[in-house]
Formats: sequence, structure tokens, C-alpha cells
Amino acid sequence: MKLQSLGPLLLTLTSLLFSPPLFAASPTFWIEPALPQDLKSRFSEIWRDCLTLARLAAITFQADCRLDPTFERYFETDSALFVKHIFYTLANIPLDATLTEATAVQTLQGGSLLGLSPKFWKLTIAFGEPPWLPKDGICADDDGFGAYASFRRETGEATIVLCLGVLYYPTLDEILRPRPWAYDEQGRLREGYTCDGLLDRDNAYMEIVAGWLLHELIHWEELYKDDVPEWDQFVSSLTGIKDFDSPGATPEYGYGAFNARLLKERAVSHPGENGHYPTVNNADSYMWYALSNYWSWRCQRPYRGAQTPADEYLRMDQGVGYNGENIGVTARLGFDQPSPGSVDYDTDETDDEGDRGTKSDSKQLAQDGEGNEGESKRLAQAEERNKASLK
Repeated sequence: MKLQSLGPLLLTLTSLLFSPPLFAASPTFWIEPALPQDLKSRFSEIWRDCLTLARLAAITFQADCRLDPTFERYFETDSALFVKHIFYTLANIPLDATLTEATAVQTLQGGSLLGLSPKFWKLTIAFGEPPWLPKDGICADDDGFGAYASFRRETGEATIVLCLGVLYYPTLDEILRPRPWAYDEQGRLREGYTCDGLLDRDNAYMEIVAGWLLHELIHWEELYKDDVPEWDQFVSSLTGIKDFDSPGATPEYGYGAFNARLLKERAVSHPGENGHYPTVNNADSYMWYALSNYWSWRCQRPYRGAQTPADEYLRMDQGVGYNGENIGVTARLGFDQPSPGSVDYDTDETDDEGDRGTKSDSKQLAQDGEGNEGESKRLAQAEERNKASLK
């Protein structure tokens, strides 16, 4: 379905996409007790934004991906059906559903879309690091700017952690309807707010808290492996969809709109150089496709690809986040995990040894019988390397 053809449906779809979801199954939410109350109150909006990105990516997916410049920017053409099925599965739309302008609203109103896969009962979304994960303070290590996921292959259970710094990024509504903290001391609206302030290309101003959450959900193999028919064709059963990371390659890693675009261009110009279907095996490619797709639809105009690595740091360089909080390079928003016993949790989960993947690159341990834990982090390691490339 063409984005342009959805113009008359904009208001109707907006009201439906932002309506409270009717859950067929719901994740468990865990919130760090030490978080400020105003941050705690944002979790439902963040979750709703994540579903909005996934649903819109699904209902606007074009039958001929060559007509979609956003898809062409981030994925190989012959992976289109697989990518479509990933978003359909995340949005809980039957894979054989045919979505047209006439049926899009009906689908949004129906339980098949507004509900969630029953597998979501296996998911915990944590704001801050919960006590059942190993107590090594990843969020604190990276000053709070990041997210990661921990998986148990034998049960399919997952915990997704959003660190404190990420929670100060804006939501969709805060970008579209700027709050007082989006204005500078002279009363001028800062760059990066409203459709007019998002520039003409994919960049960090488009990024929202829910983007990190969607990125981590793409890593959750349990949600897709039995329901996406092409899974084994495109994804290794040993790793699932990970984060592209190959020192010395071009690009060296797949984080960010610029690198995700470069990863696709390299896959076309140098087939096989970066492995088997590198774009569909890079979680940030899905996130940036969903973000650019959403803003193109909402703002009713196309965006071009990120032009330099600096486009990934515009919000951080600006330094002002939710409620005026410092999210610049000098920010220190990390915190250690609470002491066990400070909140209620299932003690059975503390018995799972090796409950983490490799910190920097989401390597996943897949030996038979072992827990398969992956983590992804849009974190300081990648950021510092990108920063260094600008010097």
C-alpha cells in the first residue's frame, strides 16, 4: 500500500494507532523503583509507540518493494517477503492477510491486529536493570544510554531492558506536539520537533524511546522462528537476528541510520562481503526502516538516507531530552541494579546461569542445552567509534 494513498486516512489511522491496545497477551512490565515518578508514568506510551511503528510498517508495506525508497534504503530486494513477515508477525497480522486502503482501517479495528501474539506472555520489559539479571550494571557502565535483551532459548522467555538515559528520549507525541522543554531559553523551538524540524533525511531527531524497544524485539527469535516461513532461509538458527559487527569491514557495525544504509549499499555492490543477507540480520535496519516509514507517513513527505555518521548524534549533540534532562555527551544517567528483595520477582529466574550474551555485539550462545542469551546495545562502544570516524 503506497504511503501517499493513505493521506485521506491519516486522521482515522492516527486515532486508531494511538488508541489503547486491546491485548490478547501482554508482556510483564518491571520498573526500577528508583526511577523518577514522571518517567514511570511514560511506560504505557512507550509501549504504544513501539506497536505503532510495527503496525504501520506492516499495513503500509508495498507489494513491490522497489516502489518503496525506504525499503530499498535498508534491505536487499529479494528479502522483501521475509521483512514483511517479520513486521506482520510483530504486529500480529495473519501472514496471508491482504491489506488495502479499504481493509486497513478494518484491520486496525479488528482484534487480529490490536491484540498481541500469545508469545508476549513470555516477555518482560524492564525500565532499568531488574534484579534477576546478572548484577554487573551494564546500564551504569554506559552512562545509561542503551538497551539490551536477555533470552532463554530453552523456554523462549525474554527480558528487554531499557536503561535510564534512553527513557529521556522523546515519544512520538512529544516530537509532534512539543512540550515546554523543547524550546530554548529564548522561546525558540529547538531543531528536531514537529515535522518541519526533522530535516530532510533519516537522522537521530526521528529516534524515540520506542525505537530501542523495537530494536530489541527484532532480536527475540522465539516470536518469529516458528511463524515466519522464510526464517531458516535468511537467519542462522545459531544466532537469530543480531547486530552486524565486523571490525575492519565496511561498515564495521550496523548501528545507526548511516551505517544501516551503508550496509545495504555494500550488500549490493559487494555481494557476500559482509555475509549472508547482512541487512536482514541487523536489528537496526528494521528499526530505521520503521522510523523513516512512520515519519514519511505522518509528515506526508519522503526522506532521503542519512548522509554522514554525524546524523546519528544530532539529538545527543543537542543535549536536551525529556523534561530538559541532559542527554548530551557529558550526561551520566546510569544506575546500578537494586538490591535483590527490593521488588517482587520470580526467584526461579535467578537460577538460570549464563543469562547474558556478549555486551557489545549481542553474540548469542547457542549450544544445545544452554540458555541462548543475546543482548544488543545501541551504546557507547558504537557511538565512540562513530565519533572517532568524524575526527
